[in-house]
Amino acid sequence: MAHDPLMERVGKLEKTFESLADLPVAVGQLGDRTGRLESQTAALTSRVESVESQIVQLRTEMKGEFSAVRRELAETRDNLLEVIETGSHATQQMFDEVREDIRAFRQETNSRFDGLGTQMRVLHEDVIERISRLGHR
Repeated sequence: MAHDPLMERVGKLEKTFESLADLPVAVGQLGDRTGRLESQTAALTSRVESVESQIVQLRTEMKGEFSAVRRELAETRDNLLEVIETGSHATQQMFDEVREDIRAFRQETNSRFDGLGTQMRVLHEDVIERISRLGHR
């Protein structure tokens, strides 16, 4: 039997068509899978947009809260500085009053010592005079 090239080619074509017979089913399955992937991609896109929206909202809220915290810290700092300054003035005033009291006490003590010195001289002179009178008797 002679080899007929036409029969050979027909055999090859038949084999090729047989292998391609499942192709429409495979293409249909690919279409189904592509549809599911598109659906999942749409769902993921929706979720990503939701997360993005939440991140933007979080940033806005955090910015507002950080600004509020900064304001509160500035107010607290100002209040503390005012309290410190007031306390410093009160302490300075108290020291000034104590210095004045010490100065007045020193003057009073010096005045008393001066008076005591005078009294001691008078008494001393009196004692000397009495002793001299006793000695003349």
